[in-house]
Amino acid sequence: QGWTDALRALMQSGQVKFTQCPHGLAVEINARVLFAPAQATIHPEAIESLTNVAHALADVDNVVHIEGHTDNLPIQTSLYPSNWELSGARASSVVRLFAANGVAPSRLQAVGFADNRPIASNATADGRQHNRRVTLLILADTPDGSDAHAPASEDRTMPPADAALPATAAPAAATGAAPTAANAGSPAHG
Repeated sequence: QGWTDALRALMQSGQVKFTQCPHGLAVEINARVLFAPAQATIHPEAIESLTNVAHALADVDNVVHIEGHTDNLPIQTSLYPSNWELSGARASSVVRLFAANGVAPSRLQAVGFADNRPIASNATADGRQHNRRVTLLILADTPDGSDAHAPASEDRTMPPADAALPATAAPAAATGAAPTAANAGSPAHG
């Protein structure tokens, strides 16, 4: 695929990791190659690779979550009062670049996790470096070909009582059981 070719140099240097997960394909990119410390502006050297990834992803229909992650060292700048803002801004920077290069904005989501999803120990400098990353989660389609993460309806609001139902409704939907009064009309995903 074209987008994997776009990341080949970063893969060879160990800065990109691909992981097949239940929701699709996760592409973890070390933040060091994308951003200066405590910044969310993409390095000029990384723009070409990410632009090539965007061009390749523009040709597929999958939803793409862009996740920003940080280590647990506190940050407090005028732009980023905490790691929440920094991780969200980094994810948003990649989303903006992808949207500007042909990926439909309706397929993109930016999510900032701060230091809440570490992949290594934050007790060491090496572990913290691994935790500072951006993950491109390219979501798989559901088995029936529909998008598991598409909104259930653009013009329908969900009553508060139904908000907890997706977790309990998912097994019924997965087994093909008929909707009950408790799960009728609620999406079968979270």
